[in-house]
Amino acid sequence: FAIIPIATGAFDQMYSNGFCLTAVDGSRLPCPDAYGALIGTCAICALTEIFIAFLPPKVLKRIFPPIVTGPTVMLIGVHLIQTGFTSWGGGSGLCSSRPTEGFFMLCPDITAPHALAWGSAEYIGLGFSVFTTILLCARYGSPIMKSASVIIGLLIGCIIAAACGYFSPAGIDTAPVVSFIWVKTFKLAIYGPLVLPIMAVYLICACEAIGDITATCDVSRLEVEGKVFETRIQGGILADGINGCLAALMTITPMSTFAQNNGVIALTRCANRTAGYCCCRMLPSLEPDFHLTRLQSSYS
Repeated sequence: FAIIPIATGAFDQMYSNGFCLTAVDGSRLPCPDAYGALIGTCAICALTEIFIAFLPPKVLKRIFPPIVTGPTVMLIGVHLIQTGFTSWGGGSGLCSSRPTEGFFMLCPDITAPHALAWGSAEYIGLGFSVFTTILLCARYGSPIMKSASVIIGLLIGCIIAAACGYFSPAGIDTAPVVSFIWVKTFKLAIYGPLVLPIMAVYLICACEAIGDITATCDVSRLEVEGKVFETRIQGGILADGINGCLAALMTITPMSTFAQNNGVIALTRCANRTAGYCCCRMLPSLEPDFHLTRLQSSYS
């Protein structure tokens, strides 16, 4: 999310200085080169975080002390709480402002099946069914149910939503049998005014990665000091920087280490790397016709 205000400001500047064209009436014309300049600059600036990963652990501690990384992760968690409650009410899109008219008068929009106003009792009840299921599994379930409590809760919520008409099969019916990634490319470039701001973004990503990795080690009951821990920190920052560079080359903005992982580990009590590897192997094998994210639900 740190890239959003920087990208928005850069796009405004590109239209004002002629990098992107405008119509006769002053409206902005499509400018794919602007996005290409953004991700091209991100790919180069990712070297900043990669360089940080090779700094000695003592230097990293001085640059990113716990007093900095700790509050960073805490603030991310606070923001996620707000996002969670907003989504619980019907979604975090434009409908969450509860407009009285227009396309987003209902959540997620007026064309969705079983669309309702944000904060409707139906949405609250649907989210409560998921939350209650997770609590029951975590409190009274068997060990396997406790580990899969989040999945079970989401599954129960999906079953209830499908039975109540929240889902539409249109997305699945119109999806191709096979799809390919990167069918759209952008002309990569380096935009000078973006270099320093994006370098600052990668500094924030490194700070976030250190805090997240520390929290992950703590919740996984691993040591949070010593040479092994320092190796994990350096490896995590290096992976974060490489992922940021690869993300830009794959036409998306910088990736970041997710603080949500710590909550998942604490809730499921599973900190096994093999589980993560299995998830990585499963995701590419999902065909478009069976991909759950193509379900057009009015509750997210």
